[in-house]
Amino acid sequence: MADKNYYEILGIKRNATDDEIKEAYRKLARKYHPDWNRDDPNTAEAKMKEINGAYDTLKNKDKRKEYDKTLPKEREPDEHSSEVEKQYKIWFGNL
Repeated sequence: MADKNYYEILGIKRNATDDEIKEAYRKLARKYHPDWNRDDPNTAEAKMKEINGAYDTLKNKDKRKEYDKTLPKEREPDEHSSEVEKQYKIWFGNL
């Protein structure tokens, strides 16, 4: 199993398109690039390494396919789950 969820790092869904992956990467790269974060270059550099690692894997179809195999399967909704989820959101919101 993967240590870090690359989809979460880039802030995208597992079914993201190539363009969505690229867009998320570019947005985060601008935000965390060490040249733009001179007050805390060590943190920025570490974040960029994490972002670059996620992007390197997800932009390559073969690497992404292998990576996806390491993730837990997404839960298939059953006939009652949507009603339960609606009630949960009514009571607790989007926690």
